[in-house]
Amino acid sequence: MQTLTLPANDLLIRYHFRVNSKEGHLTFFLRLIHMSAKLAAAEEISALLANLWQRHLPSMRERLALLDKTALLAASGRLDETERAEAQSVAHKLSGNLGMFGYGDAGSVAGKIEEILKRPTQQSLLHLASLARELRGILAPHL
Repeated sequence: MQTLTLPANDLLIRYHFRVNSKEGHLTFFLRLIHMSAKLAAAEEISALLANLWQRHLPSMRERLALLDKTALLAASGRLDETERAEAQSVAHKLSGNLGMFGYGDAGSVAGKIEEILKRPTQQSLLHLASLARELRGILAPHL
């Protein structure tokens, strides 16, 4: 069994095939044709998402700043219900949006923030600052 890895923009396509098997070579060839037909559409979608990301960067930065502020308020014990609810809503939006843009790790961290803000305890609120830093760290190269 051999593996062929082909780079395609930000994608890596791996094909496994048997060297001595006609069927393996044929399967590899058909998959390559199938993927190359989809590559143009994938490139177009990537370009559209990159453009959309750039247009939404200001609101993304505002949302991250709000989560930073919420973490500071929570750490000092001064987070009120209105701020908590707003931050929960922002974390929920980030959780979904970041995944759509291909930042699944960041979306997962935003989801953890959302869960803490849904059912806050004094102990769980202390984790907000580290999660907010982690979220910024993941997104820093893209902001």
